[in-house]
Amino acid sequence: MRIGFVGLLALALFLDPWNSFMLFGFPSSIVVRILALGLAFPVILMEYKKIHQTSWVILLPFLFLAWIFLRGFHAPIVMESLRSLRYYSIGILTFLAIAFLNPSTREVKFIVWSQVLGCLLGIAMMQYGAISLDSGIRASVDGINGNYTAYCCVHAASLLVILWRHQVARMGLIRLNYIVLIITLSFLTYGAILPATRGAFLGMGLIFTLMIFRLPTKHRWYKFALLFVLVIIVVESLNLFPSLLVRSLGDNTQDYGSYRLLLWGKAWQLFQGAPLIGIGPGQFGPSAFGVPVHNVFLAVLTELGIIGFCLFMAFILSVFFQVRKNYGIYNAWIFFGPWLFIALTGAWESAYAAYASFGLLFVRPEAPPISSFHENIG
Repeated sequence: MRIGFVGLLALALFLDPWNSFMLFGFPSSIVVRILALGLAFPVILMEYKKIHQTSWVILLPFLFLAWIFLRGFHAPIVMESLRSLRYYSIGILTFLAIAFLNPSTREVKFIVWSQVLGCLLGIAMMQYGAISLDSGIRASVDGINGNYTAYCCVHAASLLVILWRHQVARMGLIRLNYIVLIITLSFLTYGAILPATRGAFLGMGLIFTLMIFRLPTKHRWYKFALLFVLVIIVVESLNLFPSLLVRSLGDNTQDYGSYRLLLWGKAWQLFQGAPLIGIGPGQFGPSAFGVPVHNVFLAVLTELGIIGFCLFMAFILSVFFQVRKNYGIYNAWIFFGPWLFIALTGAWESAYAAYASFGLLFVRPEAPPISSFHENIG
C-alpha cells in the first residue's frame, strides 16, 4: 500500500500542472489524488496506534480542516462550499498522509521529478497551443490555467534546489547533477514567465538569488558574476515577454483577476461583516465578480474568519519550523519565500501542489555528516 501511495502521489503531481480531462465527472487528476489517499489511510490507521503522543504539527491541520467543514455546513451557497471543501480536504489530507507515511529520500526525489516532468509537459502545452494564451497574457484550458502551471513550476524548482543542496551536503558537489539542475530550472523558469504570472516570476527570481548566494564555492566574484547574469536574464525576459512588464506596471483592463486592489478591498469589506467566523469557504467568488481573492491570507481571513486564519497561520508556521529543522533556515526560505510571493498575489489557499510540497518537506531527510554540511553549504 505504501508503494502504491507513493506511485499515485507521483502520478497526481505529474498530472496536476496540466491535466483537466474528466473521469467519473471529476478531473482525472483529482481521481488519482483520492485513490492515493484511499491507499494511504489504512496504513496511517495502523501506524497511528503505535503513536503515544500526537504532535501539534499533525494536530493543527486537523483542527484547520475541522473548522473549514464546520463553516462549510452553514455556508449560503452550498455548491461553492462543497467545491472548496473538496480541494481543502484533499490537500490537507495529502499533507497528513505524507507526514505519517514518511517516504524515504529516494521516494521523495521520485515524486518531485514526477512533478517536474508534469510541469515540463504543461510548459510544452502552453508553448504549442494545447493550453491557449488569451491575448498573450493568460493561459487557460478548462480548470487548468497558465497561472496554476507557473505556480507548480515554482514549487517544483524550490523542491529540486532543496534536494540538490541536501545532496551536496551529503556527497559533495557533483558537476553533472549541477548541470542537470541548471538546465531543468531554466525550463521551469520559462514556464513561470510564459503566462506572465507575476508571483511566479518573482518567486523564480528569489530561488535563483538564494541559490547563488549559497553556492558551495569560496570565490565571491563568481557569485556576483552569476547575479549579474541573472539581472540580464530578468531584463531580457521583460523585453521578450512585454505582457509580463505590462502586468507588473499596471493592470490589464480586460482581466478582472488582475484587479488586485479591487478584489482585496471587497474581501476586507466582506470580512468586516463576519470577522470572527468568516463568510464561509468558497463564498467570496459569487460575492465578488466571480473570481477568487488572489491573496491567500485575505482569502482565509474573509472566508474562515479570525479563527480560521489563526489556525491556518499556526499550521503554516509549524510546517516552516519543521522544514527549518529538517533542512536548515536557508533551505526553508528557498521554498517559503517564493510561496509567499504566490500567496500574496495568487488564488493558492487550497492548491494541491502546495500541500503536497509541505508534506514532502515535512519528511525528515537522511542526515548529512555535520562536517561536510558546513564545508559544502557554508
